[in-house]
Amino acid sequence: MTKSKLKFFLLIGFLLIQIGPVLACRCLLPVNFTLGEVESYDYVAWVKVKGRKPSESKGEVTTYEERFHWAEIEELHRFKGNSTKELKIRGGHRDLGFVTSCDLGMEVGEEWVLFAKESNGEFMVGACSRSEKYRENDGFRDWGSERGIRMLSVLDSAFNQGKLDIMQISKDTLFFPNGKIERVKFPSDQDGIVELNYFTPLGNLIGVEHLKNGLRHGFYAWNYNDGTRLTQKNYKNGVQVGLSYFWTKEFPDKPHGESFYDDQGKWVFSREYTVGVYGRFLSQESIMDHEKKKLIYRIYDEFGMKMAEESQEID
Repeated sequence: MTKSKLKFFLLIGFLLIQIGPVLACRCLLPVNFTLGEVESYDYVAWVKVKGRKPSESKGEVTTYEERFHWAEIEELHRFKGNSTKELKIRGGHRDLGFVTSCDLGMEVGEEWVLFAKESNGEFMVGACSRSEKYRENDGFRDWGSERGIRMLSVLDSAFNQGKLDIMQISKDTLFFPNGKIERVKFPSDQDGIVELNYFTPLGNLIGVEHLKNGLRHGFYAWNYNDGTRLTQKNYKNGVQVGLSYFWTKEFPDKPHGESFYDDQGKWVFSREYTVGVYGRFLSQESIMDHEKKKLIYRIYDEFGMKMAEESQEID
């Protein structure tokens, strides 16, 4: 087996490990949420998890389809379906004594946007549903990935005329339940660009972004929760452009990887660096030739010698 093929199979194996639960659940979801997906569900709501309880079977089941537990919820806003105070959650939870590879991972005190289907007069939520966590039980919201935030904003705009004001962009300062600052908005500059700073419930600066007309525009940087650098990007009217970098906690001084996007937001190349005996070196890179519709993948040793190269035609 050639080194390039070995690298390819190792990469596939790594990806299978990383996304194993998804494959086990056979989930296939679009990257970006759209309103059209609401039609596939009987119940859509923004809820707070108040408690959980086991099913009547008490785990004495033999098939995955029968494994579920109950989540007790408080509806913060319901967009579709009849009101309810509890939902069936497909899979298990460690607190109930059994788990599955497809558990949703809902915790008491968290806020979620839940998408459920009705079965025998009861609403059921599964890991392969469109459901997303919105707020941690300590009040933290992931503004970096906009997890649950963008989804709620889309639902609010379509079903509630934006009355929930999820983004709260008009407010200069947002606070966590513990009184710490969650987000600070600075006055816009002469070009209409607004800077926003984000913090964790412990007070660590976690992110900086700039918006123009509600879209990311300009410098963007995000940290790990402990304040260590995670990523740095640039945006233009909501589209990622130019060079971006990401860091690991193990080697925070220099980027572990970088990517480049053209002015239209098309990905051009990515590079990954490794620390070897003689220091940091370029270990692999992927390059997209949009004109020839070809993806090129290269591997290097720590002396800069190319060890392998593969290419693939892209439709």
